[in-house]
Amino acid sequence: MDNFIFGIVVTVFIVIVIVLLLIIQKTDKKRIEYDKKLADMQADLDNVYSEVNNTQEELNAKYRQIKDNEDRIRKLAYEDQLTGLPNKSAFDELLGHVLDTLRKEESCAVMYVDLDNFKSLDDIWGHNNCDELILDISHRLRQNLDENDYIARMNGDEFIILSQNITDQAEYDNKVKRLEKALRFPFITSFGQVIITMSIGVAIAPKDGKKADALLRNAGYALVEAKLIGKDTYCYFSEDIAKKELADMQMKSELTKAIKDESFLIRYEPVFDLRDKSCSAIRFKIVWDRGEKGIWHAVRFAPFAEKTGQIMNVGESAFRRSCKELVEMPNKKLIVPLTKKLIMSIDFESRINEILATEGIDRQRIQFEISEKVIASDFEDCLFFIQSFTDKGFTFRIGDFGNGLMSMKILRDVPVNEVAISVTGIYAEHDPEEAGEFLKLLSDDVRKFGKTPVYIDISDSIEEDQVIKNGGYLVEGELYGGLMAKKDILEVV
Repeated sequence: MDNFIFGIVVTVFIVIVIVLLLIIQKTDKKRIEYDKKLADMQADLDNVYSEVNNTQEELNAKYRQIKDNEDRIRKLAYEDQLTGLPNKSAFDELLGHVLDTLRKEESCAVMYVDLDNFKSLDDIWGHNNCDELILDISHRLRQNLDENDYIARMNGDEFIILSQNITDQAEYDNKVKRLEKALRFPFITSFGQVIITMSIGVAIAPKDGKKADALLRNAGYALVEAKLIGKDTYCYFSEDIAKKELADMQMKSELTKAIKDESFLIRYEPVFDLRDKSCSAIRFKIVWDRGEKGIWHAVRFAPFAEKTGQIMNVGESAFRRSCKELVEMPNKKLIVPLTKKLIMSIDFESRINEILATEGIDRQRIQFEISEKVIASDFEDCLFFIQSFTDKGFTFRIGDFGNGLMSMKILRDVPVNEVAISVTGIYAEHDPEEAGEFLKLLSDDVRKFGKTPVYIDISDSIEEDQVIKNGGYLVEGELYGGLMAKKDILEVV
């Protein structure tokens, strides 16, 4: 019995051991699985952490790139790439802030600087060489400024300088004068020695403007006045300048309206041949009826239209109307005076050809007149223009010859058949005896170079007698009826 019980106990013990072993085995297997899962999770976490780090580094790199791009964009937006100076945007932003925070007892000033005749230098020396010159100029300007000054480059040949903390007007005047003289010393460049001058317009805040746009506008007005005075100088803004600019704006507006309404009057001055009293040519002139302001001849408004760039539209509109009228005067040649702006216009030829083709006018009926003064001011370009148009069938005459120049080079080299001499102009500057001698001298010089003198602006019989005495026969002027409308030409001539 005892053995039986002992056997049962042993058997139970063995079963328990086996069960325990099975449980331990199963537990170890699960632990191994859990350890593997834990290792896998750790590996996943390590991968995620690595990816996060990489992403953070990429984000940091992107941030640095964006920041660098922002800095470059700001530099492009606010810095002149050639000189390294602040540009117009930077200047406008600073000026606005300065004026907004300007206290009642404080003042500041703006100098608008423009290089004189820089375009001519650019045409001669080329863009790259003139960039070198601009760089040298910017350095010299900075050398003549102090810590209260802020200089910026506005565009190609314009700089602007803001001076703050002005306490002594005389001291500021000296600064303007010093700056104005700074460029008079030659620049030694890789392409040669260059001397250039500049004009300066000055406006002072708050007297001349409390807002940036007003102050800059008035400095610009003063700069224009400095240019008109003769360049290489400076000018302070004043109310008189403001009134003049206002009058110019009004004039420009009226000119624009007159062009649009075609309200210019077309008039002609006949050229007579005293040998047979015939008239084969008429000189084209534009007259502007300004109502209460009276009748203005071209000599009064053409220079202004030239300055504003309206001369092309004025001339084109009037010339088109004149060509329509010329159809009714088939035996007449039309003499058309040209200004320098018209000669230099790149589309002058295309506009002229379009009008002539539309109206059916032969080129040989058009004779352009260019004054001696205009030809002398830009001889090579004018000579090229005249030769080019002569080759295409147009004819030319020199206008107002001998009025202060008397260029033998022009008489010799310019391919024209006729030269106009202002008789009244000669008599206005000389006594009768000297005028006669001078008229003879001019006439002889013109004929010496194989050209025919045309005597214009003849106002009385005394002047006519002198012309005849000198062998002249082509004449025009007040003595022969002066300016005429088309109907007068058809009736009288």
